[in-house]
Amino acid sequence: MNSLWGLFGTFVLAIGGAILFVGLYTMSQGYVQAYSIQSTPVLMTFDFVGSFVVGFGLWLIVQSGKPDSK
Repeated sequence: MNSLWGLFGTFVLAIGGAILFVGLYTMSQGYVQAYSIQSTPVLMTFDFVGSFVVGFGLWLIVQSGKPDSK
């Protein structure tokens, strides 16, 4: 059962990495200045969610390596 959590964690990690990639790519291309200063909090929230999802995926992977307690 633990290996399934690890597999699920890798998918969650990949989704979080994609979210981070899109958010950071958008910020690095200068779209923040092109639209307005109001888009900055939206992008920062987007990146925070991506970081949270990456952390959750890593946590799932680490938890999959722990032995089951009975």
